Amino acid sequence: MTKTATGIYSVLFAGLGRATGSDREAVMVSSYGGSNILCQPSGWSSTGSDLTVTVYCITNGGVSTDSRFTIGVFSSPRTGATMGYVDADQPSSATPYSPANSKVLPSGTATVTRTGTGAYDVRLEGLARSGLLKETFLITAVGTTSVRCQSAGWSFDSTGVTSSVSCASMFGVPTDSRFVLIGLQ
Repeated sequence: MTKTATGIYSVLFAGLGRATGSDREAVMVSSYGGSNILCQPSGWSSTGSDLTVTVYCITNGGVSTDSRFTIGVFSSPRTGATMGYVDADQPSSATPYSPANSKVLPSGTATVTRTGTGAYDVRLEGLARSGLLKETFLITAVGTTSVRCQSAGWSFDSTGVTSSVSCASMFGVPTDSRFVLIGLQ
């Protein structure tokens, strides 16, 4: 990890890079220890076999600040796993779309629908509940502004799950935002 400016970090993951057109990855970042600080990825890219993630940490007032944070990288898991990830990279899209950086395992598709300002439904077709397994959804905003995205609930049917996502400014104002959602079972 390298600090490139106040509140801005470059994190290198050796060997986790992906070739263009191959399965992609999803990145989650969360501030650690500071209750009024938001840390989130502003983007990530592969160079050769390495993955580089840029992380921004911001105060409630939108000022860059140094902070500790946790970071996780998710990519195609082991064979037989039940997981879906979506990089919802078209926050203002008026029509439903299937993000290029998405994957539903063991097999399926992802669709994002904007239902209002800062409100989205993410459909993970093929991520069906099986038996007594419980699910969890991890969501993080992506970018350089003070936005939080979180779960607004989810529901299953026989073919998949729909997760509702709400994004808002640090002051609670609904705001369109790019986000990453990871669904695990």
